[in-house]
Amino acid sequence: MKSRILELRAVGLTYAQIAAEVGLSTSRVGQIVKSAETRALIEQIRANSSADR
Repeated sequence: MKSRILELRAVGLTYAQIAAEVGLSTSRVGQIVKSAETRALIEQIRANSSADR
């Protein structure tokens, strides 16, 4: 379900639209998206730090 939420967000759906599509609350969709964004940012920072060494 998480990958579906991220796919829908990537094509521009709002949290409310995604929530209606997958049957979760808007706040839960937001938590999932923000968590994925945070993980991606951390991975990017780590990759940049490794490249700088």
